[in-house]
Amino acid sequence: MYACGGGAHSVTAVNCRFEGNYANYRGGAMYGACKTYNCTVVGNVAPGGGAGAWSGEHYNGLFVGNTGNGIMDYEANGNTSSCAVNCTFVGNASAQGLGFYQIGTAINCVSWGNGRKSGGISSPYDYAYKAVSNCCCAVLPQVRAGGDVYGCFVADPKFRTIGGKDYYVGNKDCKNASLPFDWMTDANDARSKDVYGNPRVIGTAADLGAVESKIFGLSV
Repeated sequence: MYACGGGAHSVTAVNCRFEGNYANYRGGAMYGACKTYNCTVVGNVAPGGGAGAWSGEHYNGLFVGNTGNGIMDYEANGNTSSCAVNCTFVGNASAQGLGFYQIGTAINCVSWGNGRKSGGISSPYDYAYKAVSNCCCAVLPQVRAGGDVYGCFVADPKFRTIGGKDYYVGNKDCKNASLPFDWMTDANDARSKDVYGNPRVIGTAADLGAVESKIFGLSV
């Protein structure tokens, strides 16, 4: 059993699934300078923080049902290089923060339905050191003094299940709503696919979160 990084430590992972890992301290699924593309991170535990991941860069990641002190909990000294881009956080339980906490930057993410583990919760909001941009959250995100919250909104993403796959966004405000990046349409880049292998852009822009709706125009 590992103190940090129950599933992986400082790796690059593409189209992987991290499930049921445990760390005695930090990083239930992964720890350190990990880079993950289109990965599912589910049911991991880390009592000391970052049950889903502690530090690293994460794109098109689906973080579901992890339990620990701050899902995506990053270095407390302000590691502004860490990021989550087009990630979905749902059903995670934490004593500090909601979907993500102490991250460097979050962009185009969805954080919804995250709650507290036994013993209560402090800082009941998503939090970043540098910036939170264009995210749909249950509570308006917070940043460290000098940071920036841009284009974020509070709304139910109205998750849908399509073809047996969960967490497609149904809310029209989350559809075709991502800030654009070149990798979204670069066929040679792994990030041009969503977490289920769909093209990252179907329509005018990528959807918020990790999952791209197969049916253009699906909305509530």
